[in-house]
Amino acid sequence: MAFTLPLTKLNHYFEGTVYSALDAHAWKPDPKLLHFVMDKMQVRAEECLFIDDSLVGVQAGIGAQVTTLYFSHAEPHKKIEVDSPYLHYISGMRQLLAFVQ
Repeated sequence: MAFTLPLTKLNHYFEGTVYSALDAHAWKPDPKLLHFVMDKMQVRAEECLFIDDSLVGVQAGIGAQVTTLYFSHAEPHKKIEVDSPYLHYISGMRQLLAFVQ
C-alpha cells in the first residue's frame, strides 16, 4: 500500500489509516485481522464494508461478520461456495458504486 496508493494519488485519503497483517499479528483468513482494524478505526462491524478478490479475504470478512464484497474481476462469473448473509458479489467498480448507494 505504501507503494501503490501514491501511484493512484489516493494516499492522502488514507493517511494514518493503513494497517497490515504484521500490525495485527494475524493473517487472512483470520478475522482477528479485521477486528484489529475495526478497533483501531473505532468502528463496529455493521459500519464496515470489506472488499477482497480472494477466497481467504472473503473468509476473513465473513468470519469478522462484516458486509463483504467478493470482487471477482478476474473471473466475473465465479461464485464462491459459501452461504453467508455477509457475502455479496461484484465484478466491476460500477457495481461497487451501486452497492454503496
